[in-house]
Amino acid sequence: MNGTDCHTEQTDCSAEEGLPGFPLNTSDLIVIGMLAVFSVIGIIGNGIVIFVYTKKKDKLTSSVFILGLAVYDFLTCSVIIPYTACMIYLRFMILYDALCKMYIFLLTFSVPLSAFLMVVIAVDRYLCICHPFLHLLNRTRARTVIGLLTVFACVLGTLSCISYSVYMYADSSLGDFSDSTEERHSKDGIIHQTISTPYQQQEYTSQCNYPGTIVGMAYLITWQKIYSSFYLIPLIIVLLLYTMIYYSVTRRRSNRRKQKAMNNISLQTFLKEPPKQNAPSQTPPFTALSANDNNKNAKEQKILQVEKVENGVSPRPVENADETLPVQQQQAHKNPHHYIKVQDTIANIKTAFMLFIVAVVFIIAFFPTWLMALGAVTHNNIVFYMYFVYNVTNPIIYAFMNPTFRRDIKKICH
Repeated sequence: MNGTDCHTEQTDCSAEEGLPGFPLNTSDLIVIGMLAVFSVIGIIGNGIVIFVYTKKKDKLTSSVFILGLAVYDFLTCSVIIPYTACMIYLRFMILYDALCKMYIFLLTFSVPLSAFLMVVIAVDRYLCICHPFLHLLNRTRARTVIGLLTVFACVLGTLSCISYSVYMYADSSLGDFSDSTEERHSKDGIIHQTISTPYQQQEYTSQCNYPGTIVGMAYLITWQKIYSSFYLIPLIIVLLLYTMIYYSVTRRRSNRRKQKAMNNISLQTFLKEPPKQNAPSQTPPFTALSANDNNKNAKEQKILQVEKVENGVSPRPVENADETLPVQQQQAHKNPHHYIKVQDTIANIKTAFMLFIVAVVFIIAFFPTWLMALGAVTHNNIVFYMYFVYNVTNPIIYAFMNPTFRRDIKKICH
């Protein structure tokens, strides 16, 4: 767990290198500087996200989850990252056992909570896009889910922090013995015999390390395997859900294209009908027609020109072109319910894509750290702590991919 732990077999530290106050090595200095930058950028960025989304009055569940994610990112950047930098500087050697356990609790509390929020966000996007009529999640239920996930993450953090302590058990093989009394009965009476048995004595090491005094090494090994699954399982669920979303969107787009092609074929068939054979006339290429406006209060008439084409006619307005409505607004007037549904679907897809990028950054940021924690790859101190970049990049992703968020920031700046 500790990148600078002098008690592990992977790091060959001298006695002086393991004490605070002595010069840090280059990797530790780089990590501390990197964490300081992460902390400053993360506090500013997530603070802006929290301010913007607390001002929103919409009823979208995605806003609730983004706000919850920003709050936990802000907690990580303002407390956990500086805490980690201090622990690295002190070589994880602190005076009080409570501070050791608190650090491990915060560290192991935030990581699974971020993974769980990624899963819930993916489920929310899946329901909005693939099953828009279920309405399983609303703002109240979204807040309840975040609260339950927070409680569960607290439980995981507690189960992790009890494995670490500034105290260790002394080796009982060194000759530490305690006296215990054993009773033996005989015919003449009771014989009392004193037997010396070894015992474990707590030793203060001043370094936050494992396995501590509450649980043993067997518990720690078992719990590390269970804890590592809280990254792998959410990873599989998130990838599966976004794959299903992609499949649903592409299938819906394919069906829309087929429907549009069928409509075009029907229109072309209608236009290709041969016109009636009448006597040739000197009709000019363009004929002026007048059409009354549907608005009763409007007295002006719109002049349309009908251009004769080879297979029929197509009306084309040539006057007052600046007053004509865009195609999307024309569709909205023709079928407002269908237009609103299409616009909601497009908005949900854009939000899903943005949150998918957030999930991808989470996977990439934590994957090397996860492999190092399992011992699958060689430990690198700088790469190990790069997973904190995830808590910094979310506001940047929102700024680049969410026009509404950019407009809200501009309002704040002005």
